[in-house]
Amino acid sequence: MSEPLVDHAGLEILSPEECQRHLESSSIGRLAFFDAGAPTILPVTITMWGSTVVFRTAPGSKLDAAVMTRVVALEVDDFDEVTHEGWSVVVKGTLMPVEDGRE
Repeated sequence: MSEPLVDHAGLEILSPEECQRHLESSSIGRLAFFDAGAPTILPVTITMWGSTVVFRTAPGSKLDAAVMTRVVALEVDDFDEVTHEGWSVVVKGTLMPVEDGRE
């Protein structure tokens, strides 16, 4: 078995498959976007639709600014305070509203 890949700080780099599993097991994430030129981070309830992260929000919410900027990042993570082990997944992408009634 090969050694895991690590970043500059010595942290293990997760494979895309591991990231997908963590995203599928998470229900809360933090959505980062720019609102009026300032960074904003809000908690959102997430789920996966295939390989796409989705969440629901009401029209007129603070997240309207995220739709306007479209470029976002989402982070999910978990940490065990006893073992001091955890993981973090950051997804960067483009936000698109889904309004076709299938959701």
